[in-house]
Amino acid sequence: MLLTRNQFFLVLLILLLGPFYVPRFLWLIHSGKATGRGWFVGHTLEMQGNVTQHLVIIFKAANDSVFFNGGGRKFHVGDPIPVRYQKDNPSDARINTFSGIWEDTLINSLLPLLTLLILYITPARFDPLIPWKARVRLGVKPFIKIIPHDTASQH
Repeated sequence: MLLTRNQFFLVLLILLLGPFYVPRFLWLIHSGKATGRGWFVGHTLEMQGNVTQHLVIIFKAANDSVFFNGGGRKFHVGDPIPVRYQKDNPSDARINTFSGIWEDTLINSLLPLLTLLILYITPARFDPLIPWKARVRLGVKPFIKIIPHDTASQH
C-alpha cells in the first residue's frame, strides 16, 4: 500500500492515540448518569509523607449507595455533583465534567502526540525522518519503506 506522507502520519496518529481514546469512548458508551453529593473531605497519606485532600462523593445506583473519591476543587461538601458510572460496576465512577472524564486520558496521550507532531512538522532543512512530498510504502519486506519525492513520481 502506497501512502502519502500525510496519510502515513494519520495512520500513525490513529495507531498511537487509539489505545488511549478507544477505551474511554467504550467506558462512556457503557456508563450511566446520576447526581451525587459531596459527602465529606477525605485525606490520604502518601508515601512521601504528604497528606492530600479529596472530596468523597456519594450517589445512588439502583438500590445501592456508592462512594468514590472525586478530584477537582470545583465542588464542596453538600454540592450536587454530576456523576458517570459503569452500569455493571458502579464503583467505577467519575465526576461528569470534561476534566473529570478526559483529563487523565489527555495527559497520558500528550507525549505520543507531541512526538508525532514534532516528527510531522520537522522542516526540510533539518532532514526529517520522512521527507516532505515523499511517499511511504507499507508492505511485507521491508514493512515500511520511504520513497523519496524524486523516485515517487516514477512509481
